Amino acid sequence: MAGPLCFQEYRGPLVGVQALALLACTLIMLYAGNSLVPQINRARDEGPSAHQRFLRLHRRSVRLNALVLVIGLGLLLAFANRPGPRTSGIRELTPPSAPALTPQ
Repeated sequence: MAGPLCFQEYRGPLVGVQALALLACTLIMLYAGNSLVPQINRARDEGPSAHQRFLRLHRRSVRLNALVLVIGLGLLLAFANRPGPRTSGIRELTPPSAPALTPQ
């Protein structure tokens, strides 16, 4: 995602969409890891009485993980198929040359 900072031709609305997709994946994984997994574990520990709840939560977890994988694969393909940069990137200013030190 740092490519648009270096190469001007990579800047544009598509970079915003890719950044939002990456943010969505991060938020989904935070939700799944911090909220969904503890609920799944509690439902599993409750035994047969909570089996339907366990299945429903587990199904949600599988679907969210599949969604993150599909989005990640799409981002990977988009990154791999974009054209190479036409410019040399960020122009760095070279410091003025210092006078040569000569031994005396």
